[in-house]
Amino acid sequence: MDGQDCACLIARAGSHSFAVKWFDGLNVITEQSAVYDVKASPFFVVASTSGVTLGAGPHRVELFADGRYLGSTQFTVDAR
Repeated sequence: MDGQDCACLIARAGSHSFAVKWFDGLNVITEQSAVYDVKASPFFVVASTSGVTLGAGPHRVELFADGRYLGSTQFTVDAR
């Protein structure tokens, strides 16, 4: 992910479970999950959450597919 969009290659077509975890330090602030029917590779996953939900400061988001860790990125929510 490294601060860019994550193109995740899935080895087989079919139904796959995706999960996204949003962190404030070591604490999970919110989680999202969904099952998608992957027909072709690459398959793009887009997730978002509110800056209000996370609060100001440094954060991290992690992406999982079928329970496997795919990657993470760090970012900062600005207080304005």
